[in-house]
Amino acid sequence: MSSTEPEPSIQALSLASINECKFGFVSEGGANVVFEVLVEPGSEYSSIFQGQLLRVPKAGTKAHSYSELQEYWETIVRPLFRPEDLVQQRLIKLEGRELAARLNHVLEREEASRRADFKGSRVAETEYGMLVEDMRKTSNDDDDDDLSGAGRFQLAMTLRDCACFLRVPADPGSPVEAKLGDLDKKNGAAKLGYWQRVEKRLIEGGYYAGREVEGVEVNCRLARDGELAYREGGMGSI
Repeated sequence: MSSTEPEPSIQALSLASINECKFGFVSEGGANVVFEVLVEPGSEYSSIFQGQLLRVPKAGTKAHSYSELQEYWETIVRPLFRPEDLVQQRLIKLEGRELAARLNHVLEREEASRRADFKGSRVAETEYGMLVEDMRKTSNDDDDDDLSGAGRFQLAMTLRDCACFLRVPADPGSPVEAKLGDLDKKNGAAKLGYWQRVEKRLIEGGYYAGREVEGVEVNCRLARDGELAYREGGMGSI
C-alpha cells in the first residue's frame, strides 16, 4: 500500500452511516482523538465496529497523514512483532464534513473534563481515520537492516514512544493480554531537537544508571538494591 494509493478494500464511514452511529469520547493525545462507535444491534455496520475504536487526527498538527502512518506500520513496524503482540489497526475512509462536525460536538460536550492543554483542540476534516483494536476491559462473554541511519533512528523513537495495553479478564483463570499500540511514524524533522534535549538531560541526570537526583521509589524488580527506580512519563501522544 502506498500513501497515494491505499488498499481498495478500505471501508468507508459515509454520510449514509452517520445517522446509524453514535460516538462516545474515549481518550486523546496531542495529535489524535479516540472515539467509540455505537451502532444498533443487527445493523449492517455492526461487523465493522465490533471490538474496534475510531482514531482520528486533530486539526493543526504536524503529524504524518494516516495513509503514511498505516504504510509505515504495515511495512516497518508490524514485521518486527508477532500479530498477537500488537494492537491491530486499519484505515477507514471518512466521507463527508458532517462526520467531523459530529465528532467535534462530542468533544465540546467533554470540554470541561478535558486536559487543560487539550481544551479547544478539534478533529480535522480528513480523508482517513483508523479503526484500532479496543483493548478496554471485556466481560467473560465476550528487518531494519534496509533502513538508513536516519530511518533506524526514526524507528527507534517509534518503538520507544508507544503504549502497552493490558486487557485483564474478570475471570482470574483467563490469560492477561498485553499488546503494543501507538506505533506511529514519528516526525523526525519536527521532534529531533526535542529528542536530543531530552536524551541529553536523561544521560547527564543519571536516569539510565538509576542515579537521578530526584528519584521516585517504585516497586520495580529491575531496580538495583538500595537505589531508587526511575519512572519517566511518555514523550509522545496517542
